[in-house]
Amino acid sequence: MATHMENCAIQLERASRETLLRWQNDPQQSHNAADNVKWAIARALAENNFSGFTRNNQAREMVSQLKNEEIIFALLQNMIHLSAYKRMRGGQSLGNPTDSFVLLVTDGAHKRSIDDIQELLQRGSVIAVREELAKQRGTTLPPNNSADELACSFANNVLDCYVWYNLSYNYVSSEKPIAEPQYSNNTILFDGVAAENLDTLMRNQQVTKQNNY
Repeated sequence: MATHMENCAIQLERASRETLLRWQNDPQQSHNAADNVKWAIARALAENNFSGFTRNNQAREMVSQLKNEEIIFALLQNMIHLSAYKRMRGGQSLGNPTDSFVLLVTDGAHKRSIDDIQELLQRGSVIAVREELAKQRGTTLPPNNSADELACSFANNVLDCYVWYNLSYNYVSSEKPIAEPQYSNNTILFDGVAAENLDTLMRNQQVTKQNNY
């Protein structure tokens, strides 16, 4: 049975797929469909703004119920699924710096150390959205420092991995977790443990937040 966090990841995936389909069926926006979904997720994470998701089949209503950490969980879980995908194919490269970021997330979750990774994703999403909005308005922002560049690169890669490898290519999915038979073998035990740790850590974060209110 799926945990609460895993169910949240499934909600984001279904809402995102519905949004992707909506844009793919738009003759004027079909070529931007993946990017439109990417920025819908980024704005939800950076601004708690869900207007980028379609209302079709209640997708926006579904995703707007998700908390920030639940969206982060879904995105990081996807990176761990990609780690398993790579291992099943003999360490097939997804390209740099994506390979490094997949390893960063999986290794961090395996060691139960994800606070910095969450912060990197959150910070990078805010910067990426700010830059995209500035580009749309034709304005110029001051250059990022090295820390901001890293955060922005990380967020962009995590979002690209989600939109392309999950939604567009269907290589991995929130609805097919690592624990299922098609993922279960000794070569990816490391990823299975990482996925379980990520779920536990982020569920504990939610409990701590609720207890502090």
